[in-house]
Amino acid sequence: MTARVWAALEAVRERIWFTAAIYAVIGIAVALVARFAAPYLPQGAAIELGSGAVDSVLTILASSMLTVTTFSLGTVISAFFGAASNVTPRATGLLAADGTSQRVLSTFLGAFIFSLVGIIGLQSGLYDERSRFVLFVATVALVVLIVIAMLRWIGHLNRFGLRDDTHGRIEAAAAQALAERIEAPFLGGRPADGPPPAGARPVLAEAVGYVRRVDIAGLDALAARAGAAVQLAASPGGFVHLRAPLAFVWQAGEPEEEKLAPAAFDARLRECFIVEPTRAFAHDPRFGLVVMSETMEKALSPAINDTGTVVDMLGRAVRVLSRLAERGRAEIEHPRVAVPPLSTADLIDDVFGGVARTGAAGFAVHVRLQKALAALAGLEGAGFGPPARAVSAAALAAATPHLAPADRAAVAALAERVAATG
Repeated sequence: MTARVWAALEAVRERIWFTAAIYAVIGIAVALVARFAAPYLPQGAAIELGSGAVDSVLTILASSMLTVTTFSLGTVISAFFGAASNVTPRATGLLAADGTSQRVLSTFLGAFIFSLVGIIGLQSGLYDERSRFVLFVATVALVVLIVIAMLRWIGHLNRFGLRDDTHGRIEAAAAQALAERIEAPFLGGRPADGPPPAGARPVLAEAVGYVRRVDIAGLDALAARAGAAVQLAASPGGFVHLRAPLAFVWQAGEPEEEKLAPAAFDARLRECFIVEPTRAFAHDPRFGLVVMSETMEKALSPAINDTGTVVDMLGRAVRVLSRLAERGRAEIEHPRVAVPPLSTADLIDDVFGGVARTGAAGFAVHVRLQKALAALAGLEGAGFGPPARAVSAAALAAATPHLAPADRAAVAALAERVAATG
């Protein structure tokens, strides 16, 4: 599939309404199937046993499920507002994509619609005696599912949207995006050895926003057809505007097919880039780190002043970035596309740069920051040494005017350890 199709599927899959719509359709289908499944049932006393109770059970379900769905949706929205105000607004998308919440809300909504369709069918004479028994059996099964969903929902609400839960979701999203990039550090292309050749032609963006996804396979096929080579100028997460190049193109052999005109080639190349107004966690390892930094900076604001959150997020940042030490050899699947590597300096600055400046007056923050930088600087093969030492020195310079002499000496000693590491 093309990058545009994958992006559309990912966006739809994370929406609450999509799961709810599926469950609603299932509810309608089950209520209607009961009408046509009856001929396959034997005549018997069991049919008489269930047929008299289904009307009242469906009425109870229809009234209660509407209330439960409305209340649960309000709870979810309250969790969104809590995460936005206490952590960062960028975290609300992670809560909205929570699978348990989507399934539970969809179960309640599907049960309501099933009950409503069943009541309409009963009142309109759609069901005979055996069909009513099938409907009763389906209703009993639905009640069991509702009980299970409610138990899961009660357990889930104990932590859903709380600070630790939201922090864990941010860490998991950042770690997943980084793990994908570790597995394919050049997105399946070949590593860019440096700037493009002098004769390379830039292909400019026609939209302003952030690159969400790049179809490397599509770029490689397009380049092979034109006998060209491509080097990315904008990777996932990069900001582009009307004067910013998406990629550079130059001739690198004979075309496999009739050569496209430059305008047609550029149009097809732009189709391989998905540009959206906002960033997303998927395929963008730097965005997760930026959100971690935002969380720490917000916790240090005078209105919140929560040093514990900063200490917690610093530990999570070290855990996420430590995965870069596991990097293996990249496989080149699309040799005509050159992709720049992730910059370790950018990664370090994304997550630690803000707190190094914002937490200038916090002794505990700077102690844990220097320890985090020392841990990353000592990782073999990750390449964090130089950028970690640079951020450590900048943090020490920012903190020095605000700390007491004894605290200043302690932070300076930790900064010296960072400078001596790696």
